[in-house]
Amino acid sequence: MNLASRTKRILNAIIDALVGMLLWLSFWIFAGTTLIKNEEFVKAMEGQDFGWTIHIALFVYYLCVEGIFGTSLGKIITRTTIVHINGDKITFYSVFKRSLLRLIPWDFLTFFSKNSIGWHDKYSNTRVVNINK
Repeated sequence: MNLASRTKRILNAIIDALVGMLLWLSFWIFAGTTLIKNEEFVKAMEGQDFGWTIHIALFVYYLCVEGIFGTSLGKIITRTTIVHINGDKITFYSVFKRSLLRLIPWDFLTFFSKNSIGWHDKYSNTRVVNINK
């Protein structure tokens, strides 16, 4: 297997995080412009900490794009893809596990291991590999 480099993995993460944050921001702009007129919604939202919602947005982003297309925008740009450890196409269940494991706050630190295999790769039995030309 031709594993993607640490640089490509970091680029994937940055690109996908930006896309996920744009989706998150779009949702809150939509909610703010359509639901702000509802006084009950406004009262319920006052004083809430919305930091956790970005994690949910990224979970949904990865679950949808990797589950449907088997890849993400970051991986398309860096010409990488996700495969099962035996080289087969990934399953939706593997994508679900990868997405859940990404919710662990220190998962991103696991890329700095010797072989740049993160926990969400290791425990979902997947790998990010370079796409052959």
